[in-house]
Amino acid sequence: RSTELGDTMEEPAEPIPWLKNKDLAYYGPFRDNIKAFIKSETEADDFYVEGGILGHTVTLAKGTKYEATMRVYEETMLDSSRVHCDCCRCIGWHHHPVTRKQYHFIIHTDFRADLKPELKGKRICQICTAAMPAKDKVCASCGENDRETSILDYQTHLMHGMLHANGCGHLMRINGREAGSRVLSGQQLIQIWEKTCMLLRAREVSVEDVSQKYGVEFRLLNPVACGKTWYGTFGYQFGKGSFGNTANTHRKAAELLRNFPLADLKHDFKQLKPRGNSSDKVSDKETENGERAAGTEDEVLEVIARHEALMGRYAPRTLGGLVALLLRLQRIVRRNDKAEKALLLRSQRESKERGEGEETVDAKHKRREEEREAAAKRKAGSEALFEPLAFQHHKRPKGGSIQNGGVGRVGDQSRSPPVMSRRVMSSAKPRKSTPARPLRPRGADGLVPATESPFKAEPAPN
Repeated sequence: RSTELGDTMEEPAEPIPWLKNKDLAYYGPFRDNIKAFIKSETEADDFYVEGGILGHTVTLAKGTKYEATMRVYEETMLDSSRVHCDCCRCIGWHHHPVTRKQYHFIIHTDFRADLKPELKGKRICQICTAAMPAKDKVCASCGENDRETSILDYQTHLMHGMLHANGCGHLMRINGREAGSRVLSGQQLIQIWEKTCMLLRAREVSVEDVSQKYGVEFRLLNPVACGKTWYGTFGYQFGKGSFGNTANTHRKAAELLRNFPLADLKHDFKQLKPRGNSSDKVSDKETENGERAAGTEDEVLEVIARHEALMGRYAPRTLGGLVALLLRLQRIVRRNDKAEKALLLRSQRESKERGEGEETVDAKHKRREEEREAAAKRKAGSEALFEPLAFQHHKRPKGGSIQNGGVGRVGDQSRSPPVMSRRVMSSAKPRKSTPARPLRPRGADGLVPATESPFKAEPAPN
């Protein structure tokens, strides 16, 4: 029963935010389904978000507490500066032809720094998610200006998935409640993405699992606790690993760790305890390292002993059962701490409101005026997070006019063709520098562009 502990202690599933028309279905190829979806279910913007990128909006679970706004960005490759897809090259789809369009499905972050007392006067960098002063433009951690970066490169999106026009795509990121989401959980977000792919009949989707928990890569913890990765519970399988790592070796390693007996683990940790050294010349650094290692081993043995004493015959007998139990306890502790903090903030807010009721009318009016002035100064000192740039219009030909179909005359010249204006909200471009954390699947050995000189045709010898 201990090996099934991760399955027996699952939380009740939360409802998945979805479209109002739950019976909506498409039966054609992806390229036709996405056009029909955008035409019937979304509201298009009357401007281009960036060069070659047109935005559409669709509301999910409207009127409920899980209401979310999903943005669909239609990117035209002829007008875009990101023609080649690095994720396709790394996953092994470099043989796919370049498509004319690709579609980004994004749920923007709802995190607010003003709700965190420790982030007062700061904002979150959209590139590296580090806290920085609100007046600074360039982040000290990553050295980039997120306001000049394309919105498609932000790492704070709650959900970001991309589908090429041929039906193949990539799940870029999922940021649940632990990563700043206030309403939607990670399971809700990935199920929104799964339902979107099924509705539009996507062909194949890849994902790079780089999430971490407690300083350990989650793709290592979850197979030990549950037998498969977190993405594996939603149908994702091992696609491509590093050199020499195949799906078979990965599965065997996970099974060995999951079924490893705790009795053998305790025996190994006891054997690793430092023994008395006969030599008198021992450096302070070696002594400190030995004491630290001994403390870690004692902590591990104490955790195992406490679970065995508390749970008795129901205590986990394998490493997988112990890891599943610890993950469950950590989730409960984190939830309780979050609820306690929310209750404390609520009580402080209520006490503050009661104190305001006792103030005189003049004092209350004066205090509110001071708050408005302070807010205006803060707003003037720091730009908004998504501040739109000035509209950019294409130059009109001399004598031309966009009114009445854009027809104009210059002297006796013939009528010129209509000139359509296109408004652009932002001229941001993709990042040129490589980020600190890789944004592509690991293990892309050998899938690099050829460095040989281009072929040149030569005339045949006489």
